Amino acid sequence: MKLIRLLVLPVAVIFAASSVIYAYADEQDAENNNSDQQVSDTADVDLADGGKYDRDKGCFRYYVPQGQLAVSSSVCDGMVTTDQVSLECDNGLEVSLFRNGELVENADMNNIKDPGGYTLVAYGTDIKHQLLSFTILPPKTGELKTLTLPAGFRLTQLIRAGTMQEMPQTGSVDLSQDGDYIIRYCCEQTGKSYELKVEIDHTMPQISFEGLGDENSVRGAVKVTGLETQDSIDVKMNGQDMQFPSDGVLSEPGIYKVSVRDDAGNELVREFEIKLYLNSQGLWFAGVFIAIIASVAAYMIWVRKNLRVR
Repeated sequence: MKLIRLLVLPVAVIFAASSVIYAYADEQDAENNNSDQQVSDTADVDLADGGKYDRDKGCFRYYVPQGQLAVSSSVCDGMVTTDQVSLECDNGLEVSLFRNGELVENADMNNIKDPGGYTLVAYGTDIKHQLLSFTILPPKTGELKTLTLPAGFRLTQLIRAGTMQEMPQTGSVDLSQDGDYIIRYCCEQTGKSYELKVEIDHTMPQISFEGLGDENSVRGAVKVTGLETQDSIDVKMNGQDMQFPSDGVLSEPGIYKVSVRDDAGNELVREFEIKLYLNSQGLWFAGVFIAIIASVAAYMIWVRKNLRVR
């Protein structure tokens, strides 16, 4: 009987301890679920960047300081996207939109789609306040080497060239390597997830300047080769725009600046000088000119001799 009691007592203790552990775990799950449900049920969420998220309208809201007027945005402050962006300002709110530091005249706030870095500034009585900034990328770009997540967002998945990548410990993603990226992240305050798909290409245009070599000056023509169909080229001679010749040969003496830009935004710039020289056509004319001078000189000599004889 004592042996039975000794066996039963540890089992009872283990069962009681297990019950406490499971009860605690269930309590923690319940608290987490209630917390998640509370966040998801909140219609107007405060964001880490000082703005708000309106769940009913599915947009971000940014207010002027000490005011009731705000702008509604499809993206949050600091977000990078390849999609178009929509902005809607409250009545009475005066704003200006800047792209890459330049004012966008007559901006269509409901359909902002040109690639670039944007800033929205609100104006008022003694007020000049930046409401938000965002970046629109083309589907393929070489202009971004690091992606910084907006405040209050965390990375959930990173895929490059179809392969899952190790999650960085910081709030930024290294985009220095070429490839197709899928970047998934979520807002910690709202629980909403977002995705950025972009092709990164940092490879410069493979352009050759035949006849130039490593020198920045040459006495002779320079031929530009290696252009791809998607490349754009801009040529200036002595500071003036000029039409790029179809055969790619630059032959006129002068100071040149050649800029080649690919479809990812990578730009190659080369400056050089073509000094005065005689090409084959110039040599032919020079030879003809010298022959004419020689003929005239010989004729004059012959005429003088004949005049003396008489």
